[in-house]
Amino acid sequence: MSSVALLNDFRDYARSRLEDFTGREWLVEKVRAWLGRADAPPFLLILGEPGIGKSAFAAHLWLDHGLPHAVHFCIAGRGGTIDPLAFVESLHEQLKKNLPGFAEAFHRVQEERYAEARRPIHAEAHVQTGDVAPGGEVIGVKIIQPIRDLPPEGALDFALRRPLQRMAENGVLPRTILLVDALDEARTYFSRPNILDLLARAHDFPPPVRFILLSRPEADILGAFREVPVEVIHAESEESRRDVTAYLHRAWEQDPALRQAVQAWGAEWDADTFAARLGERSEWNFLYLRGVLPLIARGEVPDPAKLPAGLDGFHEYLLRTRIGEQEWRAWGADLLETLLAVQEPATLEHLARLLGWEARPTHDRLLRISELLDPAALKQDRYWRYHWSLAEFVADRQRAGIWWCDLPAAHRRIVHHYLSEWGGLEQGLPGLRRRETRRSDEGYGLRHLGAHLLAGGETETLRRLLMLEHEGRNLWFTVQEGEGQSAVFLEDVRRLWAWARTEDARAAAQGNKAPHLGTEIRCALIEASLHSLAGNIPPALLAALVEKRVWTPAQGLAYARQVPDPWQRAEALEKLAPHLPENLLARALAAARGIRDAGDRAQALAALAPHLPPDERPQVLAQALAAARGIRDAGDRAQALAALAPHLPPDERPQVLAEALAAAREIGDAGDRARALAALAPRLAELPRPALYPLWDKTLPVLARRTRPDLLADLQALVPVIHALGGEAAITETARAIQDVAHWWP
Repeated sequence: MSSVALLNDFRDYARSRLEDFTGREWLVEKVRAWLGRADAPPFLLILGEPGIGKSAFAAHLWLDHGLPHAVHFCIAGRGGTIDPLAFVESLHEQLKKNLPGFAEAFHRVQEERYAEARRPIHAEAHVQTGDVAPGGEVIGVKIIQPIRDLPPEGALDFALRRPLQRMAENGVLPRTILLVDALDEARTYFSRPNILDLLARAHDFPPPVRFILLSRPEADILGAFREVPVEVIHAESEESRRDVTAYLHRAWEQDPALRQAVQAWGAEWDADTFAARLGERSEWNFLYLRGVLPLIARGEVPDPAKLPAGLDGFHEYLLRTRIGEQEWRAWGADLLETLLAVQEPATLEHLARLLGWEARPTHDRLLRISELLDPAALKQDRYWRYHWSLAEFVADRQRAGIWWCDLPAAHRRIVHHYLSEWGGLEQGLPGLRRRETRRSDEGYGLRHLGAHLLAGGETETLRRLLMLEHEGRNLWFTVQEGEGQSAVFLEDVRRLWAWARTEDARAAAQGNKAPHLGTEIRCALIEASLHSLAGNIPPALLAALVEKRVWTPAQGLAYARQVPDPWQRAEALEKLAPHLPENLLARALAAARGIRDAGDRAQALAALAPHLPPDERPQVLAQALAAARGIRDAGDRAQALAALAPHLPPDERPQVLAEALAAAREIGDAGDRARALAALAPRLAELPRPALYPLWDKTLPVLARRTRPDLLADLQALVPVIHALGGEAAITETARAIQDVAHWWP
């Protein structure tokens, strides 16, 4: 998932949380007061129990107040949102868009890294899916290394901390606000450090940077910030109760059916009584009220004494009334376990296949529990639980009672489904070699099997999966590579590695041998091998493989994005551009924008621009032109501007070619200057004479200030321009002039 797609997901998620949003202005005022204090700590931690409205408030600050420069919503079960590298990439890309000067500061940090002749990095505009980037330290060689190939702490430092520090040192860093929701859900990531760990290490960001963090009030969350300056606001307060009361009064006034149903409970039930008692019954919880008030309005609760108590009570009520104990055992537990185990919103057909049911009964059963599902996903014909508190309730055997769900077992069932569909692990998963088989369920199994294996405790199966071979190649890597998502393979390697490290650390702490050290080393060797892979394929060969349909365009782009050398990566993107379908152009464009070197970036952007939809071309060409103009070396600048000119609108070409010619004139080395002029001359010759001659008029006197051999080399390079301006007569006269001056001054 690209950072753009992730941000769009966040917008949909945030909008769904803002439905019926009310109050919280007191909390906005507290946030603004904290922001207004120069001596305030960098972290504001807003704590509240599940369902109190933390995510809704985060959405309110973002979409209604436009307060943060960058946001991140951690959503348990949605791997891309709790991945610490995806988190850094997401914030980085948002700051590049929303914080003026950040992108330039980042490039300056990269240049400093180059000057030290050490390994630099670069952030590409993709988050979860995509491709493994090359790595390894190369002294004295420029290698751009994407964020996803760095340790999370290193990514945080280079992609966020150091650019912000540079802006602060230059006095151009304004107050910058970063918002992160649901830190408690970030802890569900399979490895350390997680997002919570990274934030606890961000205390030394420059003072204008402020973090608004939202979480449940759990001990380890508070413990992570124990030694970090932090201000804490408890969302569950008297002000919050007043917000709940106002929400209930508004519902009373605006919903006649609700008012009528409540008044049927007895004469004492007026607006004030309703607000007070429902507030207490809900434990002042917005999520509870959002679910219970429609039940009351429909007449489902004729006796107020039967109102469920608290959020757990509401979940239990829905399971009992929508499914019932008998059907819970027959199908309800299986359905809910599967819904809570899937790693992304699922289609009806996907769920039916996982459960082994027909589509019709699956649909009918989903309708019966629709109040537990995310309405935003339902609008897209997808199914996803609405709130993580449901998963926590049913996964806790003590709290859930008969409604307990065995979620690890659900993960194992999903694993078994795909391994069986692919022909069985013992048989070497022959189905993976058939594209239509491995792409079933929109490729879900390929993307998420590793996550299900780990969550189901099937680490030995994960190890065996990563060791499978076919025709001498690693099968799981070959398949993922063929789909253009080799990063998924690397993520699975890191899952196994994280598990092995945890087990070995536990054994070593007890004085025992580390039982999985070999697995750790295997994982390290796999990762190092992948780092070495991408730089071995020349760009021309890469494009030929795609053109001849030996590789798919996605596979070719995957390798292009892994190429370590920025010049070769730009050339690879340029050669691939004509062969890329529209659905891959956005990914290629992100890779081009991610190239640090201005000349290489301009080359790649210019090559991609003609293949983009018409409404996107002007912006991309403007970015390419800005990159070309920013090139310091005159020869490289002239070359980049000349290559870019044919792609520009006709009215812009003369000015750009004039800049290119001016840059070429600055080149001191005669050979380099002649080569630059030779590359530029055909472009100049295409200009109309009224535009071309003034450029010639400025150029010839400058060239004449050098030696005659230099001028002769320059004139030879400019033959197309001479012919365009004066025709054959000018060429003939030039030849005579050369002979004459050679005779006069041998």
